[in-house]
Amino acid sequence: YKRQLMLRLWSKNLLIIKPCPYEKNQTLFEQNQEGSYTLDLLIKGQYYILSVGNGAGGGSSQRDSKWFQSSGGSGATFEAIVSLPDGRYTVNIGKLGFGYNINNRLSCTGGEDSSDTFLLDPNGVEILRTGCGIRGTSHTSGGNGGIVTLGNINIVHIGKSINGNKGTNINNGSVSQASGYALSSFDNTKTGLGAGSWRGGGNVYGVAGCFKIIYMGR
Repeated sequence: YKRQLMLRLWSKNLLIIKPCPYEKNQTLFEQNQEGSYTLDLLIKGQYYILSVGNGAGGGSSQRDSKWFQSSGGSGATFEAIVSLPDGRYTVNIGKLGFGYNINNRLSCTGGEDSSDTFLLDPNGVEILRTGCGIRGTSHTSGGNGGIVTLGNINIVHIGKSINGNKGTNINNGSVSQASGYALSSFDNTKTGLGAGSWRGGGNVYGVAGCFKIIYMGR
């Protein structure tokens, strides 16, 4: 009788366990376009997160036949496996800013700032922010890189938590050159996610970052 009772309880528990709604390594969200997005996580589990802030545009000015250029900084990178409870999350992808040229100044002002990318938990509390790069506005230095800010988030394994890189600047060049940059904090290249751009003729944007989440298992 005891054995039959244990078998019935075991069978009942099997029926109670709900099947997982996700496949392992299933991408649940991936976006690099500006906006506020809703992300419903149906189960508590371990999730891979990649969040990279936008790169910034640079500034430039031409004065006395000389060019002064200041590239924007790159966005910050957070890459990790984290444990998250189920619930409705909000992902905010920041705006991608740009820079442009204003003649006859030393300040390299001009352009529009980028904005940060961040994640809110089901209670509306910010648990992750990857800062955008700051646009280049000075003829003496490039824009600063973005900063990683962590709230109450349960990290299982950290891959990268890296602040963005500062932009370069070029002074007194005889011509405008596409040689200023801020390396991507994600892959250390000039064109990688969230890299900062130089500034020449026309509006020049930084490189967009991204936010990605993958289900890894219970």
